[in-house]
Amino acid sequence: MGCNKAQSPSDQSVLGGVQSLTTAMAGGARIEKPFQQQLSGAECYGAGGGKYAGDVAFGFPSRANRILAFTIGPLSDGFSPGQENNKPYSGPGAYANVGITIKPPQGKALVGFGTITVNPDQQSGSFAFNDGSAGGSWDCGHRL
Repeated sequence: MGCNKAQSPSDQSVLGGVQSLTTAMAGGARIEKPFQQQLSGAECYGAGGGKYAGDVAFGFPSRANRILAFTIGPLSDGFSPGQENNKPYSGPGAYANVGITIKPPQGKALVGFGTITVNPDQQSGSFAFNDGSAGGSWDCGHRL
């Protein structure tokens, strides 16, 4: 493997499987309130069919190391009370009653319900807690 050769990860590699390196490294988010922080990297993906049909999960900079995380859609996973009746993801628009988690550089995670807005490009948007205490913007780096 040479330094000047572009290679795609295989399904058996650490970077293969669910997402490619390009997808994992693209995108990011900007937290404006209650503190300011720019996040590089995004993992945004839909569940497809089955139990989580209509759900789209977001993690910045990743789902494993999430500083900002939320899921659009009806969640009946036992960890998201009150989101069972949320409307499924269906493209651009505002999605209310979404649980949002923000992990500040210091201290406990901030958790609240808010609105996620998906822009017409279907890859970027904004988030805001209902009480106005937190908000910012996000970009998945690819179309949802």
